[in-house]
Amino acid sequence: MIVIEKGELDGELARLSAKIARYTDELGLAAADVVKRQSELLMVELAAQLPPKNRQTLEKKINSDIAQVFYPLPAQRFSDKKARGKELRWIYASKQALVGVDNEFYQPDITLDRMEKEYSQKAGKLNDRYGNKYTRLSRRGAQLVFRLNRIAVKKATFRSFMRRRGQTTGKLKASFCVGLKQLGRRLPQWIQRHIDSGQAKGTAIDETNQKQKPSYTIISRAKGASSMITAEKVRKAMMIRGRRINAEIKNWFKYRKHERTI
Repeated sequence: MIVIEKGELDGELARLSAKIARYTDELGLAAADVVKRQSELLMVELAAQLPPKNRQTLEKKINSDIAQVFYPLPAQRFSDKKARGKELRWIYASKQALVGVDNEFYQPDITLDRMEKEYSQKAGKLNDRYGNKYTRLSRRGAQLVFRLNRIAVKKATFRSFMRRRGQTTGKLKASFCVGLKQLGRRLPQWIQRHIDSGQAKGTAIDETNQKQKPSYTIISRAKGASSMITAEKVRKAMMIRGRRINAEIKNWFKYRKHERTI
């Protein structure tokens, strides 16, 4: 029996367990070996089904979200003496535009840890104030005056933060697959690194040595593990594994039938 600690999936899990039991009986195999092997294959399928489909897609999304909160300051900008205003800190100007940012949002000396806190508070919860990158305020001669609705940080700090956030890619997948390490199976490095480092927030409980009812339990405590999207992806992985077990049983019967006719 395979156990996944997500109550809403109990029905699908029961169907998968029944297919594994039938597979064991029809092929005359040891239950412990089958449960362990099917758990391994299920974890591989979970890694394939859970988001993101690939590393590049997620990193692109992360970078886009970061740019919704922070803005990398240009190398050529106003000096402090010229830039200070009552409410805005002027950043740069062209013939067509003058751009400034609220004084509280001008943070060139912000630390990565502080950026993490700001990002966690704002990412995914952007209101109109932060959602629009610029707000037009007025016209000054030929120039339009804009307010930047982002936290302005040094370009080097901005890039370092992007790299830091990129290091989290694959954590959800890894959290469901920690047991693969003990089973000698490895995943792509961007997922495997979280398992090898011990940072994957998951647990695998191997009780296949129980003679009466061998089982294997998969637990994820990663961020996003309890979401409906994750639940549907886990359900899909179990359905795919179940269909493949059925296909293996059919192939076994075909083989036995062919063997008897020889």
